[in-house]
Amino acid sequence: MEKNDMLSHHVNRVNKTILYIMCGMVVLALIGIATGAVKFGVNFIVLILGIIVAAVLFKLKKFQSQIGNILCYSYFIFIIMDVISNKNLELFFVSIIINACFFVLYLNKKLLITYAIVLDMVAVGLAFLLPNNFINEIILDVFVGNICIFVLYFGAKWGNDLIILTIKKGMNATSAIEETNNIVNLIKQSSSDLKDSINNCNENLQALREGSKGMMSAMNEVTKGIVEQSSSITDISNMIDKADDGIREIVKNSNRMSEVSVKTSEVVKEGAEHISDMDKQMDIIKHAISQSLSTVTELEKSMDEINKFLTTITQISDQTNLLALNAAIEAARAGEQGKGFAVVAEEVRKLAEQSSEAAGFISTIINELKDKTTSALQEVKGGNEAVKEGEIIVDKVNKNFDNIKLSFDNIDDCIEEEVKIVEVTSELFKKVQEQAESIASIAEEHSASTEEMLATISEQDNGMESIGNLMEKIKDSAEELESIGKGRA
Repeated sequence: MEKNDMLSHHVNRVNKTILYIMCGMVVLALIGIATGAVKFGVNFIVLILGIIVAAVLFKLKKFQSQIGNILCYSYFIFIIMDVISNKNLELFFVSIIINACFFVLYLNKKLLITYAIVLDMVAVGLAFLLPNNFINEIILDVFVGNICIFVLYFGAKWGNDLIILTIKKGMNATSAIEETNNIVNLIKQSSSDLKDSINNCNENLQALREGSKGMMSAMNEVTKGIVEQSSSITDISNMIDKADDGIREIVKNSNRMSEVSVKTSEVVKEGAEHISDMDKQMDIIKHAISQSLSTVTELEKSMDEINKFLTTITQISDQTNLLALNAAIEAARAGEQGKGFAVVAEEVRKLAEQSSEAAGFISTIINELKDKTTSALQEVKGGNEAVKEGEIIVDKVNKNFDNIKLSFDNIDDCIEEEVKIVEVTSELFKKVQEQAESIASIAEEHSASTEEMLATISEQDNGMESIGNLMEKIKDSAEELESIGKGRA
């Protein structure tokens, strides 16, 4: 970063110098134009514009690295346009050498190489534009100019390398001085810090001695606590053993509950199957009662028809008896001629009376049967209603058995889940027991380590006096080092 700053500062100084030189040349040219010694042309306008642009950029501190190109090539264009317009090569060689010197001031090899290439290309163009008698002079001037540029190239290169080397040496010297100052300051600061640290260390050693005594006392208490902890862990391990036995009993009981639940579930399944069979039997009974109800109803209707027929027979018997009575009266009136007819009429009357008595007897039996049939019909209807209610009850019982079956299935799932949880708990108890045994073992090791630490602390306490003596010697050395640093500063 410092190298770039120095080169940038050099470029700015060269820009300023060339700008002043160019301004002086313009002033001299204007004086020559005013006196008539120099002709004013377009080339002067190009040169003045280039100087103005460069001056503005220099003032604004913009494009500092390009200001040199603007100035030098403005002057170069001024030279070429003068050669083309005036056909005069008197100042051509001197001008290109002056321009090369301007480029050398920047100590930039690339600028010189670029200028040489541009010069050669322009020389070729001038050879075509100018008369033939100028060609040899142009070639000679350009050739000598290239030789001068070649020599100036090495001057720029070596000057640039020398500047870079000088910058590096300056930077190294500056860095060395800064490092030396930093080291001296560091020594002074370190010595002061070392003295403070030694004082603090002495105080800390004293506190450490007191702390080691308290630590020894605390270690004794810790040792007692570890022994008690080991005893407590042993008790915990014993309780875990008992708890593990209880868990095993719970697992056994859970397995028994699972077996009982499975058997009960099987019984419930069988009961559900029996209920299903009962439901089928109820359907059969319902069908049979329905058939009986239909048969009894038809029987009642048939008895009503028989009663109608018996009523008709009774009426016919009464009429026959009445006709037989009339026939007997008529036969009695007929006398001897009607005796045979009277006998027949008497027989008919007796037959009619017997028919009437038989019809009455049958009617009595039929009425009794009708009463029984009516009673049977009521019973059958009641049985039909009972069957319907039985179907409803069987359906409810069937649903209840399904619910019971589902409940037992859920109970089985819960018992199975409980068995898994208990098994997991048993595994956890085993792991806890293993950890408890491990902790007990570690506690014993800690007890032994604590005793070793007590011995180490005792040895450390004895060594602190030696450390205190060494600290005093280091303090004396630090004071001597601080005095040396002050003398160096």
